[in-house]
Amino acid sequence: MKRVNYTLLVVLLLPCIIVAQPKWEWALLGGGANYLGDLVEKELPVWEETQPAAGIYASHYLGYRWAIRTSAFYGQFSGNDDNFSQEIFSLERNFRFRSYVAELGVCVVWEPFGKARYPAGGGYRRIVSPYGFVGGAASYIDAKPDFSATQREVWFEKTQQDVQTGLSGVHWAIPIGGGLKFDVGKRTSINLELGVRKVFSDKVDGVSFSGNPDQDDWYLFGVMGLAKRFGEYDTDRDGIVDKKDACPHIFGVLSARGCPDEDGDGVEDLEDACPTEVGILELGGCPDADGDGIIDKLDACPAESGPAKLKGCPDTDGDGIADRLDACPLEAGPAHRKGCPDPDSDHDGIVDRLDHCPGEAGWASCNGCPFADRDGDGVADADDLCPDTRGYIGFKGCLDTDNDLIIDPLDKCPDLAGITANNGCPPLPEKVKKVLITAMRNVQFETGSAVIKKQSYTILNQVADVILTYDYYKLSIEGHTDSRGNDKTNKKLSENRAAACLKYLAKKGIAPERMRAAGWGETKPVATNKTDKGRRLNRRVEFRLYLE
Repeated sequence: MKRVNYTLLVVLLLPCIIVAQPKWEWALLGGGANYLGDLVEKELPVWEETQPAAGIYASHYLGYRWAIRTSAFYGQFSGNDDNFSQEIFSLERNFRFRSYVAELGVCVVWEPFGKARYPAGGGYRRIVSPYGFVGGAASYIDAKPDFSATQREVWFEKTQQDVQTGLSGVHWAIPIGGGLKFDVGKRTSINLELGVRKVFSDKVDGVSFSGNPDQDDWYLFGVMGLAKRFGEYDTDRDGIVDKKDACPHIFGVLSARGCPDEDGDGVEDLEDACPTEVGILELGGCPDADGDGIIDKLDACPAESGPAKLKGCPDTDGDGIADRLDACPLEAGPAHRKGCPDPDSDHDGIVDRLDHCPGEAGWASCNGCPFADRDGDGVADADDLCPDTRGYIGFKGCLDTDNDLIIDPLDKCPDLAGITANNGCPPLPEKVKKVLITAMRNVQFETGSAVIKKQSYTILNQVADVILTYDYYKLSIEGHTDSRGNDKTNKKLSENRAAACLKYLAKKGIAPERMRAAGWGETKPVATNKTDKGRRLNRRVEFRLYLE
């Protein structure tokens, strides 16, 4: 405990020492935390279990590339046997946990390209710089495992052993990781960082003897932070301290904020787009002879005022074509006629490019055509599938609001781009299909009844979230049994179980009219009824989404 107290004292005092140094940095961090341990099935963390994390650090730069960093982090971790694919964990062991960690650490930071901020010729350059770090940390971990849902006695003794050996305490860890530093100012950067911690303990999740006691746990932080560098120095000795000097490594003048200004226009050379020509501050230090707001070197007509969209050239007739390129500069016309007016072949007062029937005199209300077209979309009412909606000729006068090439009258989801095979609705993501398949396999009832077991509420809540999210679908709930027992009794039991699921989902906010329930008893098996495994697969409730 004394060693822990001394470590805490050093970490708290070190930032005060760093403040007195010429180069130091503070940062506030926020992001997510995760872990690897007994309640993780694979080599990678379960990303859905990511919990919030926050931290702060102070760094002292030993040079352009090296720094000593002290840090403090706080985060949460969680895990659940429901994330395992094997049913022995998700249905029988049923461990879960939530842990809290407070970490104090000291690391060596290496920023290999840090010198690039200060070019050899002087000045400052904003960069995106990778960095890495490694060090040591003391982590106070408060683990709160939940063993209450365990279904088999084989784990009871080991879980009690975990509880008796303690669930909270300080553990040593090795932080290692890296990140990217995005300079947004001369003293400010945005940092993206990912760091893992090798913990010399198997108690991060509170599961050790009841899990894998021979393998220590890991945890990680993924954070984004705002960092600030400080120091009151005049590196270039121009009389302007670095804090107020826009060019702290190049001798400059006060009028240019400490930067050199060769043309004396008050815009420092580093930001002066025309450093050898006296210009205007608002135009980046470049001249504008005709006063049209476009600098001369980008102005196609530097002696004549014109709009920016025409590169500074005048447009007398206002047709969007510069006079120097306009074959009819005094008459407005389209670009495809080089600025000259459009012809009107049928002399109906509607120019050919706007006339849907340029060879026949027609009416403006019919877009130049002589036939009836009450919605004015150029499709005759006799051929228009949507005569009262202004649509497109290629869609027989109808709209395709979601641009999925399926016209709105035939589109079950007119506001969502979909596919023809799904009646114009988008296909379901694989993760949604997985929820429905998981529900089929995991919704359980009390033996011989339609009472839903409490452990099935989680997956049913996920099904409810799917139906609420994809509100253009309806849900079919179908109950099934194995072949044991009376046929009539089995059919009634399957109907009651499907109805129980419908009633549960209705309480979660799903409109009853969006659901239907049916029971098929033993008539639709998906496996043999001659084995326990086959009968278990046949006892199921299927959830199917459909469109009407």
